[in-house]
Amino acid sequence: MKGHHFGLLVVAAVLAILAALWTTSIREPVISGESAGEFLLPGLADNLNNVTGVKLTGPGAEIIATLTRGEISWVLAEKSGYRANMGELRELLVKLSEATLLEEKTSNPEFYERLGVENIEASDAGGVLVELEGVDVPAVIVGDQEGSRQATYVRLIAETTSWLASGDINVANDTMRWLDRQAIDINASRIAEIEITHADGHTLRVSKSEFGQPNFDVANIPAGRELERDNIANAIGSVLKGLRVDDVAPLSDSGFAGLSTTRAAFRAFDGLVINVDVAAKDDKYYAYFHAATDAAIATRYLPAGASEDEEEGPPPQPQADLTAIAAEADELNGKFSDWVYELPELKYDQLSRRLDDLLKDQS
Repeated sequence: MKGHHFGLLVVAAVLAILAALWTTSIREPVISGESAGEFLLPGLADNLNNVTGVKLTGPGAEIIATLTRGEISWVLAEKSGYRANMGELRELLVKLSEATLLEEKTSNPEFYERLGVENIEASDAGGVLVELEGVDVPAVIVGDQEGSRQATYVRLIAETTSWLASGDINVANDTMRWLDRQAIDINASRIAEIEITHADGHTLRVSKSEFGQPNFDVANIPAGRELERDNIANAIGSVLKGLRVDDVAPLSDSGFAGLSTTRAAFRAFDGLVINVDVAAKDDKYYAYFHAATDAAIATRYLPAGASEDEEEGPPPQPQADLTAIAAEADELNGKFSDWVYELPELKYDQLSRRLDDLLKDQS
């Protein structure tokens, strides 16, 4: 075998070994350091249900979120005790409970910023300080992520040693991320009628004659006018589906009571009614929700009974049982009563539609 061929084979073999080692290092992170392999927060996994509070502090020691377990749900102090984003909170607690120490990193404070684990008092700090209440675990600074291995740089606040810990522990440094921004979620197929009443008395009415009808009918179309398209009113019916808001404030602090409002009343086939009062001020758009029930509309859409003999006459129209719907309305009011929501402009536009908005331009 010629020398250069042998040399090429040796190089190829070395490259193959290096590639294998690199792949292994990604799939199986190196465990190094005296405490390597231990949980980042020992005991947390067995006591997750005992966590009663979570405090998140960002750069410049600015509080990002103060989350507290309430009687019904977790709440966010920075938004006057409104509901917290349980998905974000649950993910954080689970990842912290599962994280294990992989590699010991720097103990030199001069190098902390390279990992995002410097003291959060610094205005340009890169990490977030996480403090848990109700459980006996240390506070931890969660720094940058090490994407190639789905790991995160961390440092316990009382220690100088920083670590690479398992898991992509992502702590949002935006207060709004910790707010439950979904105000309501009602599927459009459930809506039978919508009535939008403006302060000047103008009313827009759209409805369906039966459950499953694809498009809403629009009432009182003037002679010689027609809808811009057959399904144009469907966008109004879809507003309550997964409605996410931009912000929230207590009704008493919002100034909403002094604004001129438009009411959009959504009436469901099953008798649930969602009244949404909306208003605009200074290029911001606000809404106040209230749930109720309507036995008449629920009864109207019930299927009629089977025909009887002519001598006996038709059977009486059955009456709707609103027990479950009333309980749903009470639950909804418990969630959004006494709160005013800031809406995206597109949602406000749908909730304040007028008949002309749905019609073709006159030529």
